[in-house]
Amino acid sequence: MVAKDQQVERTHTLSLVEDDERRGHKRAYVLVSGQVCNPDEKQEKKVDCVILDLSASGAKVRFDEPLESDQINKITLAGSVDFEVEVAWTSGVVAGLRFLDTPDKVASVLAGILPDGCLDF
Repeated sequence: MVAKDQQVERTHTLSLVEDDERRGHKRAYVLVSGQVCNPDEKQEKKVDCVILDLSASGAKVRFDEPLESDQINKITLAGSVDFEVEVAWTSGVVAGLRFLDTPDKVASVLAGILPDGCLDF
């Protein structure tokens, strides 16, 4: 994870993921710094993460530690792009997040990050 005093934004698309049989939208391997928001009873808790892959419908993210709760409601990509999300699954320090916006809207926002194959659906 990136320390707070080293807030370097990282965005790099590596390649398309070929095993999309379970997904409605093609995804791409990426390395993007991010933060998720976990609403707490008293205040919103922000947790740093690395986005490992993205599609028009969701993201796979990695944390330093397993999540204390699956109550994530927002993800911020590269410090500037926010999406409302819900947790689809968790496995240790990795989680799958589903975007609550329509795939068309997500694809239009992520057009500069995702390869063309991920934008066709």
